[in-house]
Amino acid sequence: MAALVRHLHGLIREDMQTVAVEWTGHFSQQIRVATITSRPFGGAHISRPVASVACKHATLTKGNLIMTGRLVGKVSVITGAGGGLGRAAALTFADEGATVVAADLDVDLLAQTGQLAQAAGTPIHTSVADLTTEDGAKGLMDDVVRQHGRIDSLITAAGFVDFVPIGEMKLAQWQHTLRGELDTVFLSISAAWPHMVAQQSGSIVNFGSLAGRRATRGLGAGAHAVAKGGVMALTRQLALEGGPHRIRVNSVSPGVIETPGALQAFGYVPAFEAGARSKTIIDRLGTPQDIAWGLVYLCSDEASWVTGSDLSIDGGASAW
Repeated sequence: MAALVRHLHGLIREDMQTVAVEWTGHFSQQIRVATITSRPFGGAHISRPVASVACKHATLTKGNLIMTGRLVGKVSVITGAGGGLGRAAALTFADEGATVVAADLDVDLLAQTGQLAQAAGTPIHTSVADLTTEDGAKGLMDDVVRQHGRIDSLITAAGFVDFVPIGEMKLAQWQHTLRGELDTVFLSISAAWPHMVAQQSGSIVNFGSLAGRRATRGLGAGAHAVAKGGVMALTRQLALEGGPHRIRVNSVSPGVIETPGALQAFGYVPAFEAGARSKTIIDRLGTPQDIAWGLVYLCSDEASWVTGSDLSIDGGASAW
């Protein structure tokens, strides 16, 4: 039976019946729901598909097929959604039933994310925002609450960085990186925080990095390491401050992910890719989708007792 169901989360049993959801969402071709009647001592009879849906989970209750998802009913703000990790998060959160507000400064890239979501049958809301300014961040969060009533989760994926060896780095490049990787996180959180305090709930997920804990060979990552170390320290502190308000704050630390930024770094420093692959226990680089699943978990009710944590999603690179 397991071979017939791609995702075990889509397998729900009730009264000797199973509803199997063959979910494909944004990243595949079709979505089907079929009922499976279990037979004693193994085996199953599969009926014809009974529904086409745009959702991953199904529950059979008193003959009614109820479609649900891990993030149904939640309003999620995802910054940096114009590409890379932010885009994958926006599309995956929408697939999981969230009301997604995707924000980015790049109008064209953000529009592409919206088009992908629309084509997948899980439309999202898009908002052009400059998250390097207080007004830009506050305007975004206030608009979300005005239109949707609350902010259940915030993913701070927006950022930009300069990788320059310390002997060549100028003050402007140092400050540019800190503004892109640390200030944007602070400004987004500080703008969303009062709303989460008012509703007495919320989940915030920031992006740490292995560079925040260990040195990076083959890449001028000094400013990046400082910024990510700061984000991880901020995450722990805000988890403590948010606890009384039931605001959970966590981070994920990706390994080397195949994003446009990483591919650009490979072009600048060819030895960096070889070094990254040599550290990874699982013999491949990561994908944005690998990270998106970790974000879904941290923003779901499954993680209701998880705060102040850093989730490493790096193919084992941090294990040795």
